[in-house]
Order: sequence, then structure tokens, then C-alpha cells
Amino acid sequence: MGGVRYEWTRQSGRIVILRDDREVASLDKSIWAERGQGQIEGRTFTLGMDGSARTAVPVGGGPTMIARRTSVWSSEWQVSADGANYSIARANMFTLKLEVLLEGGEALGAVTGGSFWGNRPVLEIDSSVPVAHAVFLLWTAFLIRARAG
Repeated sequence: MGGVRYEWTRQSGRIVILRDDREVASLDKSIWAERGQGQIEGRTFTLGMDGSARTAVPVGGGPTMIARRTSVWSSEWQVSADGANYSIARANMFTLKLEVLLEGGEALGAVTGGSFWGNRPVLEIDSSVPVAHAVFLLWTAFLIRARAG
């Protein structure tokens, strides 16, 4: 299994997600909210909230991807997508790096990039992770960093 790279970029006022330098998704984030619309590999998703959870709901039906913070005291989030369960959390308290684990603790990748001045995460993850899951994990990482900043 090899790794792939997902980058959060901005092009002409919209958020574009690149996988190994090829566009796979675009997001239109709502101002001042953790909501928006997205196109992931040509499929439209509504990015929203359901109580304290963050969701990606496919327009026209299909399984919803859900991210939930494990507690108010933790930076860890649990992500469920199409029967797969992931966790995403800070590698340690002294870094901005986030680790992505599969349920059971198997390391799948990490989110780096971003700085004090900008939140443009980069996800390096195992190629076995479906594109829609990787994009939602990157969205979740963006939200985690935005909250921390």
C-alpha cells in the first residue's frame, strides 16, 4: 500500500482539494460557520452540523459521513464513513500535526501544513482510503485547526 497526498488549496475564491496534484474535490465554505457545499469526484455533498457532529450528506441520498469530537477536553475526533471508522487527533500537545488512525489503532496517515497565519492542511494517507473519506478527513482536520487557532 502506497501513500497519497491531499492538499487544501485556494483557486479563484474557492477551496480546491488536490490528490497528488490532480483536483478531486472543491468546497464552498459558508462564512462564519462549519458548513458548506462540496463536489467530491463529481458527487455533491452538503457539509453541515447535526448537534455537535459535523456531517457530509450526499445530495440525492447515500451514506452520511460523520465526525464527532470525543469530548470537550480532547482534540480527538471520531469519523465514520461507509462503515469505516477513523480517529484524528493531535500527535502530541506540542505540535500542529494530526494523526489519522483506523479503528483499532492502525496508523493510516498524518495531517501537516498550516501555520499560525494560515490553515491549509495537507493529508498524507494510505492509498486504500477512498477519496471521499480522505476529503472528509481533511475537512475535519481543517475544522480542528480552525478551532485551535
